Amino acid sequence: MLEECGVVVKVADEFAWIQTSRHSACGHCDSKSSCGTASLSQVLGQKKTEIRVINHLAVHVGDNVIVGLEEQALLRGSLVIYL
Repeated sequence: MLEECGVVVKVADEFAWIQTSRHSACGHCDSKSSCGTASLSQVLGQKKTEIRVINHLAVHVGDNVIVGLEEQALLRGSLVIYL
């Protein structure tokens, strides 16, 4: 299962909007000073993404949550988009 931490930023009806930050694995190795990917990551910075989920747990604004996605669902979705 793929998991990402986020913060609830809005709750309306049966939905909650979760904001996550994109993190890069770059910048943690010894080659970061000469790596083009690490440099690009610094230029782009950390971007925030908002997703809407069904609020089964009755979360409130400001709550920290973990959003999970099964690998099979990701693979199926990628395949559908590719085709």
